[in-house]
Amino acid sequence: MYCKYYGFTEDPFQLTPDPGFLYLDEVYREALAHLEYGVKTGKGFVLLTGEVGTGKTTLVHSFLDRSREELITAFVFSTAMTFAELLRLVHEDFDTGVTGDSEAILLIELNRFLLK
Repeated sequence: MYCKYYGFTEDPFQLTPDPGFLYLDEVYREALAHLEYGVKTGKGFVLLTGEVGTGKTTLVHSFLDRSREELITAFVFSTAMTFAELLRLVHEDFDTGVTGDSEAILLIELNRFLLK
């Protein structure tokens, strides 16, 4: 209903984030710049925080869309799992070929992959 009222050609309020609807005001431009700097310089982790629905995932998807050629990424869509399950999910996304249940082996092999 609101799409017609406001003249939208698409529904901008989907359950899944769409970087095409990202509005980069000053705060979001700064967050995107920090994300790009942190990832491209390889100086450790980048933490992006905010309330539910503030656009964190959309911002990350926008960054990934812009950087897809340069980066190998794994998308962790939920952390409601055991550590071993999380490691298997990351291995699957990175297509390392590593399987198993041993957290130690999964972690060692992930470390080897990341250091390549």
